[in-house]
Amino acid sequence: MSSNTEAFRDRINNLINQADALVDIGEYKQAQKSLQEALEIAPNDVDVLRQYAKVTAKLGKLKEAFDTFEKALHISPNNVNVLRNYGAALTDVGELDKAIVIFNKAIDIAPTDVKTLSSYSKTLRKIGDVEQQLFILEYSLLIQPDNTRTQKSYIIVLNRYANDFVIEDRYEEAFKLFERSLEVQSENHITLYCYANALVKISRHEEAFEMFERSLQIKPNNAITLSRYANALVEMSRYEEAFKLFERSIQIDSEDAITLSRYANALAAKFRYQEAVEIFERSIQIDSEDAITLSRYANALVEMSRYEEAFKLFERSLQIQPDNAITLNHYANALAAKFRYQEAVEIFEHSIQIDSEDAITLSCYANVLVEISRYEQAFKLFERSLEIEAKDVFTLNSYAKSLAKIRKFEKSFYLFEQALNIQPNNPITLNSYAEELANFSDYEKASIIFERLLKVTDDEKKTLSKYIKYLKKYGLFLLEKGEYSKASKVFKQALNFEQDNFVLHKYAISLEGLGNYSKAISKLETIDLEKLPNYHANVIRLDLGRLYYRILQEHRGEQYFKEAIANADDKELTLLYVARSILATNPYSVTAVKRLQLIPSESSRYPEAVEMLTLNLSQEDYFTMVNTIDFQDGLSDTKMLNRAMYHKIANEVVILKSIASRILYLSQTEDSLLRDIIKSIENVSEQIDIRKAEQKSKIAEIPDDNYREILIIISKTAHDVSDFVNNELAVIISKTRRAIWKLQPDVPHYSQFNKLLTQLEFTQAALNDLKSINEGIKIKPHRFPVKKLFEKWEVNPKIDRATIYLDINNGEQEFKGDEEKIKSMLQEFVENSLKHNFDKSNLEINITSRDVVNPSGIRGHNIPGEQKYLSIDFSDNGHGVPEDKKDWIFQPLKTTSPEGKGSGLGLFIIRKTLAKMNAYIRESGKNGVRFEIFIPYE
Repeated sequence: MSSNTEAFRDRINNLINQADALVDIGEYKQAQKSLQEALEIAPNDVDVLRQYAKVTAKLGKLKEAFDTFEKALHISPNNVNVLRNYGAALTDVGELDKAIVIFNKAIDIAPTDVKTLSSYSKTLRKIGDVEQQLFILEYSLLIQPDNTRTQKSYIIVLNRYANDFVIEDRYEEAFKLFERSLEVQSENHITLYCYANALVKISRHEEAFEMFERSLQIKPNNAITLSRYANALVEMSRYEEAFKLFERSIQIDSEDAITLSRYANALAAKFRYQEAVEIFERSIQIDSEDAITLSRYANALVEMSRYEEAFKLFERSLQIQPDNAITLNHYANALAAKFRYQEAVEIFEHSIQIDSEDAITLSCYANVLVEISRYEQAFKLFERSLEIEAKDVFTLNSYAKSLAKIRKFEKSFYLFEQALNIQPNNPITLNSYAEELANFSDYEKASIIFERLLKVTDDEKKTLSKYIKYLKKYGLFLLEKGEYSKASKVFKQALNFEQDNFVLHKYAISLEGLGNYSKAISKLETIDLEKLPNYHANVIRLDLGRLYYRILQEHRGEQYFKEAIANADDKELTLLYVARSILATNPYSVTAVKRLQLIPSESSRYPEAVEMLTLNLSQEDYFTMVNTIDFQDGLSDTKMLNRAMYHKIANEVVILKSIASRILYLSQTEDSLLRDIIKSIENVSEQIDIRKAEQKSKIAEIPDDNYREILIIISKTAHDVSDFVNNELAVIISKTRRAIWKLQPDVPHYSQFNKLLTQLEFTQAALNDLKSINEGIKIKPHRFPVKKLFEKWEVNPKIDRATIYLDINNGEQEFKGDEEKIKSMLQEFVENSLKHNFDKSNLEINITSRDVVNPSGIRGHNIPGEQKYLSIDFSDNGHGVPEDKKDWIFQPLKTTSPEGKGSGLGLFIIRKTLAKMNAYIRESGKNGVRFEIFIPYE
């Protein structure tokens, strides 16, 4: 070779190297100039033509580039480098079919050229032929097992393919590809990360955690891996570990809005709301348009009861992603929590239009419908949801709790068991199941479930508190049934967990029931009375007094009784209790009689004292004692109460007969037991009429001014009627229960039998007022949760053609008052509404209960201090009270009912009873009736 030729070759090589260097820094135009110069020296040099074509293609001059490739191939048809670069250029601009032809030719010429095989795999990826792409890459690795570039390409393809399978829920296929990827490179942190995420999706958390750990050993400061690992730990309620990883991730990348959002969400789940809010705010400052973060933040605000702020964030989130079903569901649930049910229903309807097969949406919607007592519609949605996701634990739980609300316990418990078969240690299921078992009074099984819950919950303190609560309920249930031995064991078990004065007191009562008086005393005397509220301390003093009388240590008993009387808020009530306790041991105790005689005649407790003395003194002594009673006033009240109560009992009996007749109508076969029940109810009605007639006849023979004798007859008849009806009702209740036991829950009249049983039990309660008719209006206060006033309508919200809607905002609040009389008032309102609107087919009755302070028009603003009232609002959409009758509806013997349909005493007695409670009532209806009641708290 001549020196001249060598010089040309060196020059060409220098220009090619120069061009390569320029390409490396993206200077394609300058590279093209260098190659043009080389072509001027050697216009047919294949290598220069190849390089020039590559650079020209990068500059977008495709025709010139492809012409140059063709020229090079014309000179050297089997040049693999030219074919490879030509195929790659065609692939880059989407001419895939032609690229495949070029690559196939190159592979035919050089089947083991790894560079060509690698470029070919990229073309195969673009046309979606993943199987062929994997084959080519695996073939390349057989040729050069240690080729890192090929390994990387192979792993990328495997991971991409596996992730696609994950998206399609084809997990097992995905896992096989991840395993193949790890066989090539066991320490590839991306593969480990992707594999871990896939495992989390199907709840294989422990395996996922192992993958995350391996990934972090390779890349300990990978913020994304730390964040996803933390999120997976949150799913397993391992919050403290998760928080540490979130903190590490944020230290590495403090501007990662997604990690901040996840961290805040986890903090909110652990009730660390203030920290959560601060981090949510940081996340939103970085990315104010992240719909998921806005939705999560809104949920946290809902948990904090900051509803208005939450609603604004939900709206912002939905402006960005209007069809996000999860956000729609959370928003609807939040609206429902604020009793904005109509808006919640509208949002759920919109969500279902977007995706009618979303099981969670259907279940959430059903839960809201349950809240507004639309049970049948709710149950249909639950069933649809389970058809889609038969093993969805959330749906099974919600459905089970909803069924329990209407006392369909058998199916409810079946669903709870199903949920536990799927997730045996789900704390939400265990907690809900235990609570419903307790509500069903199956405290024994409830205790077993709570013990399981204690073993799996991460919040042991909270769970233990609930467990103790239901042990208390179980013990009280046993105590009420007189099962003192079992009760004492349950209370003792509760005391093993924590020392509680209430439980200790009930433990002592159960010991007393077993006759173990000395041990009961020893338990009660361990309670420090100085640390108790006065009322509770007095209960203990009275119990100790009674117990010492039991063991014949009257002097010690008197010591406690005197302390109780001296410290009593209600001395007369305490005197009554002391006397009753003494008389239980010694019916002829002079000490007890003297205590009763200390109660003045003007006291509201006086009738009870008289009643107790009647049991222990002769009739003559009794009348001598009460000869200062204003019999005229007492008789006036008694006559009115007597007339109203007979009317009330008659109404109750009519309702009973109506329900029973309805059952007979629905029954497809002749039922002798049902006929017998109806006959028994009719007999009750007839016997009441007979006794009323006898009373009327006897009173007619007595002079009008002989109030004493008239009062005795009224009292005797009231007791007689009450005893007779109570005895008959006990028999009818027994027959009704037998009838229910014989039925399947799905028969048409099963629910009617349950309504009959409920009504029978409420009628029994109503008779207690009749039995004490001779005492006039007497308030018998005790402590009870407000929700007990409305339980009748919570169980049976539909009566004939009317639907009763309850809005109870203070159900768990403890109230001291006469529970039965308040219930009777509400029942009177319901009966009046039905009676006065008999022609209205869609009658709606609304009852609202809440606590108010200094309500407008009730307590003057210039009175210092505050007074809290139990406010009950009763309204309907009926005809209302005519304007010309509003002024006198509370007057005695006035009625707006048709002739013979009302006593004219109901509202008068309600008002008079409320006055005894220092309470108020007013009628303010515009469209329909509306009664507002305000009863003061102590």
